[in-house]
Amino acid sequence: IRLAAMFHNGEGVAKNAQEAFKWYSAAALQGHAEAQFNVGRSYFFGEGVSQDKAKAAEWFQKAAELGDAPAQSNLASVLQTGEGVAKNVAEAYKWKRAAALQGFVQAQFTVGASYFLGEGVPQDKAKAAEWYRKAAEQGHALAQFYLGSLLHNGEGVAKNFAEAFKWYNAAAIQGHVTAQLNVGAAYFAGEGVPEDKAKAAEWFRKAAEQGQALAQLYLGDLLHNGEFVAKNAPEAFKWLHASALQGNAQAQFYVGTLYFAGEGVPEDKAKAAEWFRKAAKQGLAPGQNNLGLMLYRGDGVPMDKSEGKKWLKAAARQADDNLRRVMVEDPDLAKIISQDDELKRLLQKK
Repeated sequence: IRLAAMFHNGEGVAKNAQEAFKWYSAAALQGHAEAQFNVGRSYFFGEGVSQDKAKAAEWFQKAAELGDAPAQSNLASVLQTGEGVAKNVAEAYKWKRAAALQGFVQAQFTVGASYFLGEGVPQDKAKAAEWYRKAAEQGHALAQFYLGSLLHNGEGVAKNFAEAFKWYNAAAIQGHVTAQLNVGAAYFAGEGVPEDKAKAAEWFRKAAEQGQALAQLYLGDLLHNGEFVAKNAPEAFKWLHASALQGNAQAQFYVGTLYFAGEGVPEDKAKAAEWFRKAAKQGLAPGQNNLGLMLYRGDGVPMDKSEGKKWLKAAARQADDNLRRVMVEDPDLAKIISQDDELKRLLQKK
């Protein structure tokens, strides 16, 4: 098996997957559990041998029965997904638990997931938290994130923002993007950690750079307003636009307002209307209101009073108190409202 590993890793010899498989197979046929696992892995990925997930499952089974924890975990995985073997979540749980009891960190995480989802075992979020904690303490980033989420929401464990922050932060340091967003949100709100908007911006930036749409929105908002970070309209537009391109309706609306006002980007009311329309189609009331006004007035787009009213009414139907007040107090809208009983009724509702 040592020779096989040398060929597999290219240690002291040229890397050669076929030679590695040959020697792993020789050891596996003699009952060596680790070699059997590696034969299974070779078949699973098609390394040094034609891919054959059914044979992979067979070899994982042999090694698992000899107590090899990685094989037990991999056997559980293929049973969970039905790759090369009939799907069987109860049997999958049996093997992932066997590996977890040996301290195999990925199995500890997946046992936690089984309890969280109720797959192969009755749902039990308290037990999910126990197993996530075991994996988290071994540095498993996803387990750290999910444990943080359970603690933050009080699912299966007592709500504890400080401990939730601890585990979110541990996952965030390892690059888990949603954990980075949550660390930023914790600093922003002062949940589990003293409020620090500058640190919030730092963590939002880390997540934004990994493409997290909400983080891009939050970072863009901070840069636009110049609160706790230096105001930077072009960079604010950059991040808000990145979020908008991913379909975030609030960011799409925000980008529309920036094009309308010429903040961080040259004024372009036609583009403003395009972005308001994207947000409006997703049901965002402020986007519907702004699009409706532009269409009704013919501001940057061809005048279309009928479609303008359609969008204004859509906004009015779901307007919160703040938007309702904005609509009622708008001088141009006041005239429209006075001439349209339905719009007047929609904006008078409590």
